[in-house]
Amino acid sequence: MKKTLRFTSAIAFIAAMCLSACNKAELIVDNPFEQPGTEEPQSSGWKVAISATMGGTGTKALAEDPDTRNLIATFETTDNIYVYNVTKSKVDSSPLHPDRNGASAILTGTLSESYDEGDILVLCYNPEYIDDYGGDIRFDYTNQNGTLAAVADFAKADKTVSAAEAAAKELSGTVSFTNLQSIFRFIFTDGSSAVPVHKVTISTAQGQLVQTDLSYHSFGGMYKGEIRVTPAGTTTEPVYVALRNDTSADDTFYFEIEDGSGLIYKGEKAAPAGKIVNGKFYASTVILAQVPKPTVILTDSGSAVEPNDGNYGYLDAGSLTVSGTGEGYYFSWASQSFKSLTLSGASIICYSREPVSSSRSILNPIILEGDNYIITDADHAAVAYKSNFSGTDFSQFIKGNGTLTITASSTVGTKGFKNTYSSPVNVVASPGFTLTVSDGVDNGDGTTTWVYTVAPEPTIEMVDLGLPSGTLWAKYNLGVEDPTVDPYGNYYAWGETTPRTGYHTYASYKLGDGTNKFTCLTKYIIDDGYTYAAGIDGKTKLEPSDDAATAALGTAYCTPAAEDWIELWSGQYVTFQWSYINCVNPDFPDLYPNLSLKVYGILVRSRSNGNSIFLPAAGLWGERMSASELSRGQNGSSCNYWSSTLYAFPNSYPHSFEAYCLDENSSLFYYDATVNGNNPDLALSLNSMPSGSRCLGMPVRPVKHQ
Repeated sequence: MKKTLRFTSAIAFIAAMCLSACNKAELIVDNPFEQPGTEEPQSSGWKVAISATMGGTGTKALAEDPDTRNLIATFETTDNIYVYNVTKSKVDSSPLHPDRNGASAILTGTLSESYDEGDILVLCYNPEYIDDYGGDIRFDYTNQNGTLAAVADFAKADKTVSAAEAAAKELSGTVSFTNLQSIFRFIFTDGSSAVPVHKVTISTAQGQLVQTDLSYHSFGGMYKGEIRVTPAGTTTEPVYVALRNDTSADDTFYFEIEDGSGLIYKGEKAAPAGKIVNGKFYASTVILAQVPKPTVILTDSGSAVEPNDGNYGYLDAGSLTVSGTGEGYYFSWASQSFKSLTLSGASIICYSREPVSSSRSILNPIILEGDNYIITDADHAAVAYKSNFSGTDFSQFIKGNGTLTITASSTVGTKGFKNTYSSPVNVVASPGFTLTVSDGVDNGDGTTTWVYTVAPEPTIEMVDLGLPSGTLWAKYNLGVEDPTVDPYGNYYAWGETTPRTGYHTYASYKLGDGTNKFTCLTKYIIDDGYTYAAGIDGKTKLEPSDDAATAALGTAYCTPAAEDWIELWSGQYVTFQWSYINCVNPDFPDLYPNLSLKVYGILVRSRSNGNSIFLPAAGLWGERMSASELSRGQNGSSCNYWSSTLYAFPNSYPHSFEAYCLDENSSLFYYDATVNGNNPDLALSLNSMPSGSRCLGMPVRPVKHQ
């Protein structure tokens, strides 16, 4: 169809979506085969001379009357009309052509296929012909540049082969084409001036914009989604686009504009009367708002960086530091290896692609400062990286001091990260840092949210006691900040990573359901004769996610296993002495004023190198208030410490609701303050090692295995 548009100065752009009726064109009713002075074409194929019009109030048009604002549709002799035989599911490879320019014409040509009486035909106007699978056609709306001359210009008309036509092998008669889409003219403004348009992305709330129609293709069906329009150059002129909205429901149009200078604008507009009628012309002014743009600098020089890929991406820009909020912006490294990305109070929101990606290697590393966010949709991971070189699985490292909250696909990648090779995702803390990842929260829309927390590895002093295993023992209890003020540190229930004070019961136990200890457990359950609602999982050692020492200090540290306590307590490698340290502010000074400067406990000294640690008699927080269980207040008489091992030794009487622990008191040292390694009352084994109810609050003395 001819694509011209005539305006006068009196015509203003319509400020809201509005509907204009189309001009009616006269039908051509003459039979071209009976016209005087014309000879019928001689051919072995079917001859065609069909009178056709592009008019009627049910169609759109591509020329505008400046007085009536009606739209007029016209043919051009260069147009291609392909015949699709619905009955035989076959496209004729020989196109028809209008015999003249104008609102009406005769479609002429010679067809290659054969037809029978009753065949239902669809005349397809200006589709793309594909010489595949015996010939296919499609209507493609994805290659528009914003001008009226280049809008997707598709229409169809229906016809049935008559008996006379079948006998004569000639198609004639009249048809009127109905257009498959509507023409839109958009003016984009920020409310005061035109917004430059480098690229337009249009979507709808219903998600039914047709991208490609394959109804007359061997594949069949339609592809639907957003439509992107890219002008030949950045423009402030009206943007013309053909849109086919395959829904009769109320709808809203969404617009995203890239202005070519790195800025993004967004806006939305409700469809008139709640919906769009295909085959009409609509004119609309859309008011946009600029979306937030992040602050991006080169990490090494501090120089500001702008999007450099012609859109809103930062491509191969080097090591970057990003802060502030950016919506629609993304960061990609395609040819540069081992660059770093620092997020410093950044919020990166980008849909329809990975917000952060590196197609050549891992980002080495990602550095977090403060609280940061990366948000994408249900089809993408937040970070995509490459991690396999010659069979080696490289890790994606994270360091710094902050958080990264990721909202991304629940199924693509692992916890927001995707490895573009087949190797597994491996996200770890850089050396000297700790990294924890929260459980995912399902958002119900195909996305999940995870929180990554990174921090410098705590500077906890470890002591080499000369043990054969090489195990290092922490100098102080977990949570001790100043041993002269509080040498006891934090108290934890077994399997909990958050310290608690007060009396511990199974009603509040993290790994329980709030009932009694014989039925409540939800993890670390063995076959001990009791029935637990969660069932048996056979786990007998704390996993890192449930280990207080690991959670606080990093993966290099853990709560001592029962075997660690047995090695230490064998007495072969260390000596023990009941002793005390001075403390300026012990617990319960009002109850025990005479002991206000002394904290009792066991001094453990290496036989080989003389190094020592002190285990204060910190006692425990019990399940009920009594002198025997509130042993922290018993003049420092009981050394209670958790192990990471469930009380599951087969030669003992195992219980899922108990775990091995250290439970030594001053009575062992009653006759002699120094106990050697041969004291049978002191040496431990899995048969003789005490156990405690998992809900009790005990200190943790971290270890580090070499």
